[in-house]
Amino acid sequence: MNIPSFHQNDLFNELAKNYDEFEAIFAHEKDEDRVNQGWNVKQIQHYNFKTIGKDLKFWQLFSYIFKNRKATHIVNGIWAEKSLFFVIILLNIFRVNFLIYSEAPISTKYRSFTKKILLHFIIKPLAKLLIINAKGFLAVSIFAVEYFETLGVENDRIYRFGYFRDVKSTFKKRLINEIAQLIFVGQLIERKGIMTL
Repeated sequence: MNIPSFHQNDLFNELAKNYDEFEAIFAHEKDEDRVNQGWNVKQIQHYNFKTIGKDLKFWQLFSYIFKNRKATHIVNGIWAEKSLFFVIILLNIFRVNFLIYSEAPISTKYRSFTKKILLHFIIKPLAKLLIINAKGFLAVSIFAVEYFETLGVENDRIYRFGYFRDVKSTFKKRLINEIAQLIFVGQLIERKGIMTL
C-alpha cells in the first residue's frame, strides 16, 4: 500500500499481534503530499514491512510474490500506484489469492486529455480484466462501493470496510441555541465527504 495513515498503522500493529506472518509492503518510502500536510510519517510499527525500491527492488517482486503465493494479499488501490498495479498483474500471473482495498478515485482530480484517454481506453479496461480474479473488495466508503460496481464487480463480493482508532470518546451531546455542532477531524477537502455530511 501507500504510506499508512495513523489509524491504518494502528490496525497493522493489532493484526501483527494475532498473525505472526503479517507483513506490509509499501509502494514508496515517503509521501511528499502527506509530509507537506504536516504528517509525521515516522510511526511506531510493531509489524514487519518492506518498501518497494528500498527493501524490495522492482524485479524482486516476481520472486517475492511467487515465494508468498500461498498467502492472501490485500492490495491498496488498483492503478493509483504504478508498482501496485504491477503487483496485481503478478498476482494474476501466479494465481495468488488477493483482495482489493480502496477508496473511490477523486472525480474532481485534474487529468490531462492524454491521461483521460489512457485511463478510459487502456487502464480501466485492463483493470477490469485484472480484478476479475480478486476474492473480494474492501470498500472504504459508499462511493467506493459504487466505484467497484461501475467496474462490473458483483455486490456480494464488495465488503464495506472501516478502520477505527482505539481512543476513548469524550463526546457529549450539547445543543447551543438548538444548533447541532459537528466536530470533524481530517482534511477539509471535497473527497473527505464534508459536503455529503
